[in-house]
Amino acid sequence: MPQYSLYVKKANDPTVFAVTADGKFVAMESWSDLLASNGGTAPQIQTRGDELQIPAGTLTSSGKPYEGAQQATAPAPAPTATAPAPAPQQATEAPQEAAPTGVTGNAQLDDLLGQYQTYLDNLISQGQTVNPNIEITPDVLKGFLDQAGTEISPYYQEQAKIIKDDVSRSLDGLTKRYELEKQSSEANFKANLAQSREVAAGAGRAQSGFRFQDEANQAAGAQRSLDFMGLGYGEQAGNTLRTAERTLGTAGLGMTAPTLSTPTVSTAGTGGFTGSRTMDFYSPSNISGSLQREQMTAEQLRANELEQTYRYNRTLNFA
Repeated sequence: MPQYSLYVKKANDPTVFAVTADGKFVAMESWSDLLASNGGTAPQIQTRGDELQIPAGTLTSSGKPYEGAQQATAPAPAPTATAPAPAPQQATEAPQEAAPTGVTGNAQLDDLLGQYQTYLDNLISQGQTVNPNIEITPDVLKGFLDQAGTEISPYYQEQAKIIKDDVSRSLDGLTKRYELEKQSSEANFKANLAQSREVAAGAGRAQSGFRFQDEANQAAGAQRSLDFMGLGYGEQAGNTLRTAERTLGTAGLGMTAPTLSTPTVSTAGTGGFTGSRTMDFYSPSNISGSLQREQMTAEQLRANELEQTYRYNRTLNFA
């Protein structure tokens, strides 16, 4: 098959001519012939005006003499060798056009290809040029994602800010309540210790082993209460942070856990709480959050819409 360097057509004639390097014209009789002449892919077709002159002696793709503007590039079945294709029964009926039988082996897909081919042929017959080779570079795709992010991210940034503000208020209130309860527990312990010492002194047991054992029991009970209270507040703080982390993601949360510490109960002097042991109730998990994933999905869907619009606009008219 000859190698063609150019494909042209007149604005008012649907016939596409393949032109060889030495200037010979060949009129394409069908879309399948056009594809075959270009290695199976649709060529770039240039639309010319009346200045386009068809050389005398031009042949069609089947080797017949070209007789004027009656060729077609639609993918309708080619005429048989013994008889021409029948004309439409009514002037208002469009000729049946479909993808060649067995192009893909899938009847539904073949039908879809036929419909799309008819659409392209109509564009060509209207003087438009269809661009068959649309290449979208990584930079163009990145531009779609960047634009989608610009449109969508403000909403998700606002949602993340609301969640983080709620977490901060919750942790601040929790820390303050814990400190107040520790102060109240210490005051109660000191008051109870003083009262038990007064009772022991009145009974003449100020230096007895019974008094020291009683004070040790009081301290142990107060320590258990403190530890249990600390665990409760630590669990509340940890759950608050973990819930926010599952929504915002570890990086999106970006918050430091508050310091919650449990003191040690002492009976020395008037008694009280001394020192502290910091509780470890939260460790970041390095996870992505549901809001992050939702934003990524929304941005990708928007980028896909932008890409489809770009492809559509690039496909329609390249005259």
